[in-house]
Amino acid sequence: MAEMLVISRTPLREAIKRLLLEGLLERTKGQGHWCALPGEAQVCKILDLRLRLEAYAARRAAARASPQQIMELQQSAARMILLAQAEPPDEKSIVQIDKGNARFHTSVIEASQSQRLMHLIKAAVDISLVSRTFRSFTSEQRRRPAQHHVEIAAGSPRWAERTREVHILSAAETFDPLPPAVPRGRPTP
Repeated sequence: MAEMLVISRTPLREAIKRLLLEGLLERTKGQGHWCALPGEAQVCKILDLRLRLEAYAARRAAARASPQQIMELQQSAARMILLAQAEPPDEKSIVQIDKGNARFHTSVIEASQSQRLMHLIKAAVDISLVSRTFRSFTSEQRRRPAQHHVEIAAGSPRWAERTREVHILSAAETFDPLPPAVPRGRPTP
């Protein structure tokens, strides 16, 4: 692999070590490394963590965001609305939606003004799961989260928190079959 990438083995080893630590790679004895895809139980845990952490981040962001950050969130949400309306979606538009979504959520987390929360969310989010979810969405399922972004960027702390919860629960509903442990409704503390 190092030869193929034209790099030395040291950075490759470090990258593999990091991917293993982040749970994106699995080491199978005698068979090498494999891309780690979350099972149903892991998907449920990921969604539950995201539901709690990201809803809290949205509330904090709405309460603490600067006028510049609010404007950037609103512009990002407007771009997502346009991207989600692309019909029929091709790989290029899905990639743009994926990047726009990541940019929006990163902006919300930054506006929450909590480094610790940022690190917790980064550790909880499974990027491959998010990307796979976009690819399985129907046209309506792509437009709905884009509208959620508009609502989250509106600026009301409580509304942003609740909309973020709906945003996660809406994504959870797209799994077929939906894992039974995925929270339906507001999770209990």
